[in-house]
Amino acid sequence: MNNKIYWTVIGGVFTLNMLGLLMDAAWIRGTGNPGYLAYDIKYRGHIPFWLFAEIVFLSVTLIAYFFFTGARLRITCGHVNNYGRLPVKLMGVYLILIPAILASFLLISPDKLTNGKLMDVLLNKRVVYLEGKITQTEAERIGRAIMLLNAQDESRDITLYINSNGGSVMAGLNIYDAIKQSKAPVTGIVLNKAVSMAVIVLQACKTRKALEYSHILIHNIEITNAWHKYEENLEEELEDVKFVQQNLNRLLAEHSGLPVEEIRKLSRKEKVLRSDEAKELGFIDEII
Repeated sequence: MNNKIYWTVIGGVFTLNMLGLLMDAAWIRGTGNPGYLAYDIKYRGHIPFWLFAEIVFLSVTLIAYFFFTGARLRITCGHVNNYGRLPVKLMGVYLILIPAILASFLLISPDKLTNGKLMDVLLNKRVVYLEGKITQTEAERIGRAIMLLNAQDESRDITLYINSNGGSVMAGLNIYDAIKQSKAPVTGIVLNKAVSMAVIVLQACKTRKALEYSHILIHNIEITNAWHKYEENLEEELEDVKFVQQNLNRLLAEHSGLPVEEIRKLSRKEKVLRSDEAKELGFIDEII
């Protein structure tokens, strides 16, 4: 068989294999966004596009190898003609790498559950997770997730798991607004604790649930040391804080059915509420 044709076929298929791997790396691992566009491409069908391409390219390589050389792959190191030696080595590399590639991308082992990967898996189940401090970065991530899930299907529920000590007031209100704007119903579930702005986020959910031994806590806005940098504007800033606090109290009163004055008392006491107490006061709908 013509050597030029043979090496053209083998070289072309090898190049396509490498391009497939590079495309996979660029789409799934190389994006600055740890989730959503790359995630949608990867899971668009039942089989990832890159894996389908690899199977096709590998099949063509095998067919080309056996057709053009007539050589046989041996389990033992038997004689292989010089013409077929390099393809045998190449195929050996491919056959060794395939299980590793499948394990890396299709099987999710504990050591590979990075934060980005975990969030992608949860998002595939229409689950959004709020954990730790509420920051603007977290607010943007959750907002994008809710928008994506609404774009996929507005009729299916979204589950928001909450385990947070609160954080930024403005970031918390951003999450609150994103949930309220969602056409897909959002169910909020407190896993362990919902404190401060995490309680506000919970109130935006259509259905508010909590585990039996979880707790919530509401308190007044805290003024951090950062305020001391602006002592000349302190009086004005305090007025702003009072205004925001009044709005938060009003919001909690609307969702719980309690009078605003009762909300003020609870905020000043900073009492930790068990799940049964939170349900009695109207901050959650159901204990699970």
